[in-house]
Amino acid sequence: MRVVVIGAGVNGLVAAIRLARAGRLVTVVERRDLFGGIAAGEEFHTDYHHIGLTHDSAEVRGEVIKQLGLQGGYGLQLRPPAPLFIAEPDGRGLVLEEQGSELAERSIEAAEGLARWELLQEAFRPAVRMVLREEAPDVRQEAALLPLLKKGWMVRGIGEDHLLELLRIGPLCVDDWMEEFVEDPLIRTAVLWPALVGAWMGPRSPYSATNLLMDAASHEYEIIGGPAALVKSLLLAAADAGVSLRSATEAKAIQVSDGRATGVILADGEVLKGQVLVASAPSTLLDLIPAWKLPSRLVRDLTNVRVRGTTAKLHLALSGELQVAARGETFERMLLGASHPMDLERAFDDVKHRRLPRRPWLDVRLLTGDSAPEGHSVASIMVHCAPYDLDGGWTDEARAEFTERVMAVLEESCPGVRELVVHSELLTPPDLEERYGLPGGHLFHGERMVDQFYVMRPSLHLSRHTTDLPGLFVGSMGTHSGGGVTGGPGMLAAERMIATPR
Repeated sequence: MRVVVIGAGVNGLVAAIRLARAGRLVTVVERRDLFGGIAAGEEFHTDYHHIGLTHDSAEVRGEVIKQLGLQGGYGLQLRPPAPLFIAEPDGRGLVLEEQGSELAERSIEAAEGLARWELLQEAFRPAVRMVLREEAPDVRQEAALLPLLKKGWMVRGIGEDHLLELLRIGPLCVDDWMEEFVEDPLIRTAVLWPALVGAWMGPRSPYSATNLLMDAASHEYEIIGGPAALVKSLLLAAADAGVSLRSATEAKAIQVSDGRATGVILADGEVLKGQVLVASAPSTLLDLIPAWKLPSRLVRDLTNVRVRGTTAKLHLALSGELQVAARGETFERMLLGASHPMDLERAFDDVKHRRLPRRPWLDVRLLTGDSAPEGHSVASIMVHCAPYDLDGGWTDEARAEFTERVMAVLEESCPGVRELVVHSELLTPPDLEERYGLPGGHLFHGERMVDQFYVMRPSLHLSRHTTDLPGLFVGSMGTHSGGGVTGGPGMLAAERMIATPR
């Protein structure tokens, strides 16, 4: 039987490979002229390339890489995450790395506190990874109770004390949680900031600690070459599995006959018959199927998914490398513009009030090698916090002012960076929506909040990757276990399709 996958992001490619290896005839259609979604590397100026809209590859699920054999004949290479440099007002800052000495030199108390925090994560990690890696349980009224009880028993396996602590931590704001271990605000900021990426929250927001729990459990290694290298390996594996990949091919509608999804109608009128897996944002269903053909509860659920984007992306083509003047060094990873959790909170305040961030905080990745000509580099900058619905709109004046504020933050640590800029590309949240098909400009197809997590991502009836229409499945970052470039939702969706009677 044929399966048509809509969307060739990481999840669409992962699902396609798994389904093809299970004997399905798989066709992937992608509206853009290249594959990979937000993980696709692109040339944004002559001879200058970035490695994906998001440059973080540390969340890719290890079981996905292992099951697809991407480290074998498909060229994927892993390494420990690069050290993180976090700047502070005096310019010197701190390098946070595994087995690094700077942390202890700065504060023995902080080093010991962070070590206690790491031990706690080790205790939580099995339970958290089970939640992230396994299919969401069926919690509907008609569902069998035994599978849910088994999952609950497995979580209890972390021990009663740790289970109670896990329940206590969940509703906390992430700054309060980290302050229990580390007083130094710079170190707290260096550890907790990933909890706020793609989230409508600041470090003082309730439940933000849950995001850090998920993040800490996910990160083991990163991919050499970043998300773009992952896409390259997936494309090789897809070709080897016999997947048909079609770029610049837009899906216009999902064909529904006798209450079943029976295929995809393309923009040029061609019809591809077969089961359908939507690997783009779940809300895409409302664009592809008339609402009157969908159950009312499904329409309601999809309409209510919150997708308030808070991130912009700035690519800089540089004629040299960014150097932190106070240290006389270059760093591959940098966190700039935030040396205290309250810096992050104030930036979030600007998002809430729909204004340009007075001081954006920057997640910077410096790219060299194949990304730029010899001696040159690319600065890949995730800019937080940028409101999607900016008061007055993203006019040319607003874009210029926003870029200026980002450059001002860069200049604090890397003076002279303006003279190195060969070309720049700014992508605001509305730009991300237009280019990548991200509703609301949201990086992850839906905010990472407790009510849009696990069995509720994106809703109770879609978290298991099935829909109320036989033959129609969903598997993007907006479904369980999504949020970042992981490949997990695509694999879970494929397994659900394979297990579902045709």
